Amino acid sequence: MSRHIRLTGEVLLLTFLLACAVFVVMMLTFVLFETVGVNVEDRLAPFVVTGILALLPLSARYLLQYRKGQIASLTRLLATIFLPVITVIMISFLTVLVVGRLPITEDRNLLLVIDILLALVLMMILYTTDLLESEQTTTFNRVVLITGALAAIGIDVFALIAIGGRFLQYGLSPNRVAVLAENLLLLANLGSLVVTLLKRRSFIRTQCIFMGIYALWFLIVVLLFGPLFGYI
Repeated sequence: MSRHIRLTGEVLLLTFLLACAVFVVMMLTFVLFETVGVNVEDRLAPFVVTGILALLPLSARYLLQYRKGQIASLTRLLATIFLPVITVIMISFLTVLVVGRLPITEDRNLLLVIDILLALVLMMILYTTDLLESEQTTTFNRVVLITGALAAIGIDVFALIAIGGRFLQYGLSPNRVAVLAENLLLLANLGSLVVTLLKRRSFIRTQCIFMGIYALWFLIVVLLFGPLFGYI
């Protein structure tokens, strides 16, 4: 299971890197054609989203299978570099939210970005924690992991408050129920990782349980939400 979690982390991190590369190339293409008065965004963007982005996880898995040594070193470097950077970003964002008392209830897109960020941080923490258990690492790595998890928990709490506000303002909907459950699962998962790291215990058994819960919740959303909310 430890090998499976490491492979999952490597695939997701490499997918993230490939997505960043695709985004940069797409932006350069838009700017290049706009300078000559040609708008390609409407035609290119749907193709990139439906045709290219969907293939990135498969491409990442292929690269890891046939270029494992080189790519694994790259994903390890990404985890080492990006986790502290994203941790600083999350702490800064939390500080702005607390000090500025900024409302995030109204911005649905912001809540979506927060969920993506939390999922990315969780996978990076899982992958880095697996390296922490299998290799000799410094105390700094453990501190970064715990700090990153705590910062993610703080952002998740703000997201849950915002989702609760949307429930009060707009009422019940399948999307809000799904997002609420997702954030609660992420909160519990991150909290369990913090406890595991503080007690210096293995996270494998706990994460196996959460993987099963995520899969069960996904099936419930896909198979039961339609009949429950009258869409079928």
